[in-house]
Amino acid sequence: MKQKLHNEIVHLIGNSTYPLNAFLTQMLHGHQIDNVVYMIEGLKSGRTPQELLQSADPLGDFEELKTVQPVEGDDYLNLY
Repeated sequence: MKQKLHNEIVHLIGNSTYPLNAFLTQMLHGHQIDNVVYMIEGLKSGRTPQELLQSADPLGDFEELKTVQPVEGDDYLNLY
């Protein structure tokens, strides 16, 4: 259901004008931030990026999320 909601919101963003499209985009930012934190915490605990992407919140999906990669050692500062 969340994936369908995300698809509908993206469709509305694409077919609306300012200020509605800006509001809808900002509405998704909280979910995107939650997904980034989820990815970083999951990578720190040793889970794979593919596994994390499958269980991430679809409302917070964005293309750059797929580029987060695990780091070597304990240098987690590079993830941020």
